[in-house]
Amino acid sequence: MQRLYSLVVAKAGQDDRLRRLHILYADGERIARNTELDHVLAALETDLHRYVAETSPDMTFLHAGVVGWQGRAIFAAGRSLSGKTTLVRELLRRGATYYSDEFAVVDDFGNIHPFPRPLGIREDSTFAQTKYAAATWVQPLASKPLASGSGRDL
Repeated sequence: MQRLYSLVVAKAGQDDRLRRLHILYADGERIARNTELDHVLAALETDLHRYVAETSPDMTFLHAGVVGWQGRAIFAAGRSLSGKTTLVRELLRRGATYYSDEFAVVDDFGNIHPFPRPLGIREDSTFAQTKYAAATWVQPLASKPLASGSGRDL
């Protein structure tokens, strides 16, 4: 499957009374429109991640944060704004290995694959996120899949 993105970037004008909008389309459908380019680019990133997750033929993407601890995976599943990233960040501070704060990527054998990206921390009551490199809290980052265990202890 393919997806076509189009980004229309508004030109700065001399008339400040006009509202200049940046617009993002995916397969001809408008998915973002805003005067701030950063907001439109954030929508692009979100849609790209969602599209990859929904169309991956080889991996299952679960909406969860994941860290490795003593050779096992710890999942923090939940809806947006439920605290997944906050829990992942705290586990990283305590020595866990970073896999993802957005998706647990699982192959057909149950192995967990890294999906590293900057952690999107909400620092106030808004939905706006500040992006932090995972390396801020942990070194090294996961670079290979975490083998699945027997599941007896889970």
